[in-house]
Amino acid sequence: MNISKTMLSLNKHNKDDKFSYNSLSSVYNDNTKNIPIADTGATDTFIRQSDATTHTNDTTIQVKLPNGNSIQSQGNGKINTPAPLSPISTHIFNDKDLGRSLISIADYCNQGCTAVFTDKKLTIKHNNKIVATGYKEKNEKLWNLPLPHQTPSNAAAINNVITHTHNADYVAFWHATLGSPTIKTLLNAVRKNYLKMIPKLTTSIISANIPNIAATAKGHLHMNRQGIRSTKLYPSTAEEEDNDLQMEQSYAYAVDYNDNMLTQVIDISPTIHTDLTGKFPVTSHKGNNYVQVSEYNGYIHMVPQATKSASDHLKALKLTLEFFKASGNIPTIQRMDNETSAIVNEYLQKEVHMKIELVPPNNHRTLHAERAIQTAKII
Repeated sequence: MNISKTMLSLNKHNKDDKFSYNSLSSVYNDNTKNIPIADTGATDTFIRQSDATTHTNDTTIQVKLPNGNSIQSQGNGKINTPAPLSPISTHIFNDKDLGRSLISIADYCNQGCTAVFTDKKLTIKHNNKIVATGYKEKNEKLWNLPLPHQTPSNAAAINNVITHTHNADYVAFWHATLGSPTIKTLLNAVRKNYLKMIPKLTTSIISANIPNIAATAKGHLHMNRQGIRSTKLYPSTAEEEDNDLQMEQSYAYAVDYNDNMLTQVIDISPTIHTDLTGKFPVTSHKGNNYVQVSEYNGYIHMVPQATKSASDHLKALKLTLEFFKASGNIPTIQRMDNETSAIVNEYLQKEVHMKIELVPPNNHRTLHAERAIQTAKII
């Protein structure tokens, strides 16, 4: 098997060779010498043992160098590539025999990719989506193509200039799929392993590719409550007693009868709060694009909804009310935003005899379902 002349510059122990290491991209500083080289002449992908992350079998080959010497591999492995590409097969060599790993560009192009070389950059695309990126200085001779698991020592400086498009698209997709939560909420969910079923979604990849979309801002605006620094005078003693009596009638007390001790106070409200999430980026296999979220006395109930039409809205609302009715809890007031319809209002008022309350425009602070949606996004 022949190999590109680039290999000659990689054999560190062949002192007679006239080739030597080039002064590679300063972007990587001293760590550049560990970055593989993108090679259009290599017959296969050749990986140093220290760069290999998988070892599939021990089948070996001998590779003849341009100076006549030969080196023997230690086995085969794989390099993971972004979907829909297949993993690239590699030959693994001892570090003392192979000074730099060689990534065969043919292994990408044979899968329908296009490789574009410029004086500073290498871009490999599949269906116009970037799947790999390499770098070099303008006056250098080799393009560096990092493996997926390799990170340059000053990666933060690189991220300030170059966005990893594949990772950014990946994070943006799952962020939108999960309902565009705040980044803090998303990171907490990942740290607590709530999203362990999603491959490659880590705190590091999220932090490096934070999505900035209007849906997050619009769905998480909070207004300050009124009366926090009120100058209103306290009521008289008689008024306080009346208020205490009214409050007592609107609360139910959970008592530990063994110790005859009050342990919890639960606010019993007749109002159910309902709101609709934003449209999800991908339609579910059952044809749903939204989720109707309802909150009743602290309990959050969710029902998928196909469209924002009045008929689908009513269908989801009926399922919600039937759920609470079956559990013995029957709300008497329906609070929602202004996105309602005549058939929904008629059903609530005439069939289930519920009072309708609409929150003020541009002020959804009194709609508990707004806050419930934020909680539901990480469940």
